[in-house]
Amino acid sequence: MMNIVNQLPVPVLPIDRDRADYAVSKNRLSDYFIRNPALFRLALQPDRTEQAVRMAAHACGLWFDLWQNPESRKCVIVVANKDVMPFGTMFRQALRSEVVLAALKRRSG
Repeated sequence: MMNIVNQLPVPVLPIDRDRADYAVSKNRLSDYFIRNPALFRLALQPDRTEQAVRMAAHACGLWFDLWQNPESRKCVIVVANKDVMPFGTMFRQALRSEVVLAALKRRSG
């Protein structure tokens, strides 16, 4: 079964430590949207995607940020599991790391 988060107009990219954690983050959002179809319908509207995913991420225990590629100007939503990165500073440091930035640029190019 396809993860419904992949249907959103703005890509959602987890930046957790490994692939298993990536899946946990996306699956938490997907499960939340399945339980809250009205919020998912809101998230499908391009001008409301950021707001809806921000609310869902907060409810699911995920960090959230909207990241814009400086070259292409395309935006992606970045999430991380608070169980894996318990502090906001860890999340912000991960967002600034070269490896994560390279991956975000590749995925939003």
